[in-house]
Amino acid sequence: MATYKNKIDYFKNKSSTICPLPWIHVTTSPMGAFRPCCNTQLKLEHNGKRVDMRDGETFESVLHGPAMEKIRNQMLNNERPHVCIPCYEVEDLGVKSYRENYIENFSDIVEFENDEPVSVLRYFDLKFDTTCNFRCRMCDPGSSNQIWEDIKVLDYQRKHHFASKSILPVNWESYELKDKEKERFFQEEKYQDVLKNIEHLRVLKCTGGEPFISKHFLAILKEAVDRDVAKNIELKLTTNGSKFFKPMLMILDKFKKVKLNISIDGVGSTYDYMRFPFKWDKFDSRMNELLEHISNTDNPNKYNVQWSFLATALNYLDTANVVSKYSEYKEKYPTLEYVMNTNWIDVNLNMNPYDSELHIKYLPQHILKEGLDRCKSKNLPQNILEDMESFVSKIKVDNKEVDNKNRRLKISTFSVDTARKLHHAKHIDPIVTEWLNNV
Repeated sequence: MATYKNKIDYFKNKSSTICPLPWIHVTTSPMGAFRPCCNTQLKLEHNGKRVDMRDGETFESVLHGPAMEKIRNQMLNNERPHVCIPCYEVEDLGVKSYRENYIENFSDIVEFENDEPVSVLRYFDLKFDTTCNFRCRMCDPGSSNQIWEDIKVLDYQRKHHFASKSILPVNWESYELKDKEKERFFQEEKYQDVLKNIEHLRVLKCTGGEPFISKHFLAILKEAVDRDVAKNIELKLTTNGSKFFKPMLMILDKFKKVKLNISIDGVGSTYDYMRFPFKWDKFDSRMNELLEHISNTDNPNKYNVQWSFLATALNYLDTANVVSKYSEYKEKYPTLEYVMNTNWIDVNLNMNPYDSELHIKYLPQHILKEGLDRCKSKNLPQNILEDMESFVSKIKVDNKEVDNKNRRLKISTFSVDTARKLHHAKHIDPIVTEWLNNV
C-alpha cells in the first residue's frame, strides 16, 4: 500500500465511488433477498436473477459470488454500481453519505494482499424477521409485522368503499394480504450462518423488526458469550429503544464494543404519532435506564449511543427538537462525554423509497426553510446544518410530481389516521397541518 498512507486513505482516494463494505459484508432482507448494504432497497442480481436465500445462497457464497465481484470491480474502476445509487445521489447534493461514513468506520477491518483489498467476511448485517412492537408511520411490512394491522383495515375499506390503492402510502402498495401467509424469514439459516463464522466475526449488526425481541438474535448473543468470543465482537444494533432492561444490558456489557443506533423520529406528541403506539414518556424512561446503567459500568466508553432521525414531510420541523433533546440527555450524564456526541446524530434527509410521498423533497420551500431556520436558532452541530442547507438549496423536483405526491400524502395520512384512530393535527407541527389541509 505504498501509494497510500493507510487503509482509510486507500478507500478515500483509490476512486471516488469506492466503499469498503463490498469487501467485508452483505446483508439480507428479512425474507432472504441479498443486498450490498442496508442503505439501498435494490436487491443483488446476477444474469437478471435475484440473489436469494431461497436458492441456497449464504452470506459467504454471496460475498465471493459474481454479483458482489461486479460491484467491487466497478468501484475500483471509478464506476457507480446501480444498487449503490442512494449514496451517490446524496453526495451529488453536497450531503455526507453512508459510503463516506463507512470509509471512516470500516476500512481498518478490510484485509489486504499485495496492496489490494481482498474479500473476507468480517461483518454480518442481519434482519432475522419483521417481528416488532411498533407501527412507525414511515415503516412498512418488510420491517414491521405490525403494519399488517393497518393494511387489514385499509384493505377492507378499499374493497367495501371502492377506493383505489392510492389511499395507501407508496411503500405499502406492493404488500398484499394474501402474501402475508407466504412469508418465510430463514431465521434458522441466518442463525447457523453466523454460528459457522462466529470465531472470526468482528462486527455484528442487527436491525429488524426489533432485535431485542428476536429469539435468534438473543440466542447469538448467548452463544458469543458462552464461546468467549463476545470480547472480540463489536455490536451495532438499530433499535427502537423500548427494551433497555437491566438483564439485557448486562449481556451487552460482555461485548468488545456496543453501538446503539436508536431510532427516534420526534419528541413528545410528534414521537407518539411517528412511532405509534409507543409513547414518549416510556421512551424517556428507557433512555434514562440505559444511560444510568452505562454510567455505572466498569468501562462506559465501550458504548456508543447514537440517535437516528429520519426526516419526513410529517416530522421535518421537529428536527431541531430531536437534536436538542439528545443534548439534554448528554448534559444530564456528564460522565458519558465519550459515549454521546451530538455530531453522531444521524439526520437522514433522503428516505427510502426515494419516491415516497413522505420524502421531504416534496415539501414547499417555506417549510423546508422553516426547518432549517429552527435548526440554526438552536445552534445544531455544523455537520447537520451544512447537510440541511445544501439539501434545501439544491433539491429540484418537477412541479407536477410535487402536486401528485402532496395529494397522495394528504390521502394516505388521513387513511392511516383512520386505521389507527388518530388525528395527525393533534400531534404534528401546526405549520405542516395547515399546509396539508390546503393541499
